[in-house]
Amino acid sequence: MAATALRALLDLVLPSTCGGCNTPGPGWCARCHATLGDPLELSLRGAPPVVAVGRYAGPLRVALLGYKERNRRDLTDALATLLASTLVIARPGERLLLVPAPSRPAAARAR
Repeated sequence: MAATALRALLDLVLPSTCGGCNTPGPGWCARCHATLGDPLELSLRGAPPVVAVGRYAGPLRVALLGYKERNRRDLTDALATLLASTLVIARPGERLLLVPAPSRPAAARAR
């Protein structure tokens, strides 16, 4: 109860916005989530299969950049859930390699 009241007070002072479209509300809104569609799978001859949450464009790109370069830590749970739901389609029994998205040099230096 106290945490809910504190969150409401904090939203008055520092309102939260969607990390994908900047509309008032939680870190990741249903409208931005709906833009993702199904996870992407790509197979190239001679290369391991690749699975991604979605294309690096639109609300997903904005949210990832916000998280990585603008300290939008309020997106942690939403982005982790998206990643976990994508890992479910990975092939059981195969080795899994997570590849981080590269940062801009200036953002990496700032960290």
